[in-house]
Amino acid sequence: MQNPFPKKCDPWQAADRNKLFEFNIETNKLSRLKFAGNSTSWLKASFDFYREDRKALLEIKLTGELSLECQRCLQPLLTPFSSKNTLVMVKGEQEATKLSAHYEPVLVDDTDLITLLDLVEDEILLGLPQIVKHKECQLTYKMASQNNTMAIEPEKKENPFAVLQQLKK
Repeated sequence: MQNPFPKKCDPWQAADRNKLFEFNIETNKLSRLKFAGNSTSWLKASFDFYREDRKALLEIKLTGELSLECQRCLQPLLTPFSSKNTLVMVKGEQEATKLSAHYEPVLVDDTDLITLLDLVEDEILLGLPQIVKHKECQLTYKMASQNNTMAIEPEKKENPFAVLQQLKK
């Protein structure tokens, strides 16, 4: 069942009603992901609110492809992305410290509302690879004095132990 996407949500009320929100997110609308690249990509998001042991829980699933920038050639790179996490809503830090280690707490402010897009951004930022790069890139650069494009070849380093090899002989 697909419900309309709410910008803000009361997690306790949603958990009481076992709400499920499913929607597609355009990643260039997420302000904290502007650094990742200019290209638009889409993620499918699922927010499943429920109660367990008197706790309000949220299972968040994100799947899709992110358009990121290759760190070698600076060209766009579509990267598969998948994330699944279960979050527990808490009113204060004291309540969060009482949770067992396998729960991920979400601190809900005094308005009793959470912003779903903030949770999506958090999940994406936590799930991004440290270094995004193509498996094989053709590294090129333009020489300042010429318009020729040249491939960059890795420098061949001299073995520092070659001197010891000569002394051994």
